[in-house]
Amino acid sequence: MNAVLSIAVLLPWLWEKIDNLAIVKIEQNFPVSLVISSTLILSLVSLRLGITQQLSPKNLQLLFNQQLPLELIYALDVDTLSSRLQDKIPADSLVLVPPSNHHFRALSRKSVVFDFKSFPYTDWAIQEWGKRFKLLVGDLQTRPDSDQLDQRYCELDGLELITIAQSFNATHVLTNTSCHPSLNLTLIDQEGGWQLHQLKSPS
Repeated sequence: MNAVLSIAVLLPWLWEKIDNLAIVKIEQNFPVSLVISSTLILSLVSLRLGITQQLSPKNLQLLFNQQLPLELIYALDVDTLSSRLQDKIPADSLVLVPPSNHHFRALSRKSVVFDFKSFPYTDWAIQEWGKRFKLLVGDLQTRPDSDQLDQRYCELDGLELITIAQSFNATHVLTNTSCHPSLNLTLIDQEGGWQLHQLKSPS
């Protein structure tokens, strides 16, 4: 019911804006669809907040004075695990992850040794990126897909994986049990087949 009332009070305002933007669109190619999309979004937000009064410019601020509870649902086990690690491992952790896993950095808010899509822009960093690509992905001549990106990582045995992680002073290793059924490391967390291991601190 709230959604119907909200959309009803917004429609007159929407039509007025569309009429006003007709000339603007011709002169500046302004996307009128942007106004429509924004209005629909505001309607949905008003439903969530229980706002039924007219959303005039004066009271639009009401939307931004309230915190919306966001519950993200991750389709992949590795993303669920990554997001859970935000508060589970130290902020200064450095994680060795499969090269195709470019979501880990953002979801966990942790640094990674290498991921394929995090391409640098300075000369030194580009050279270092190339070295890490060759080490973890191999010498590929064409743009690889995700399976090719992770094939070498998956084929590394446990000792090789740990040795590479230690060479970059990584604190953790992310892997899947389908590639590495067991590692001689401390298991921190897991989701599905995905596991995060902590490297042993140097004695």
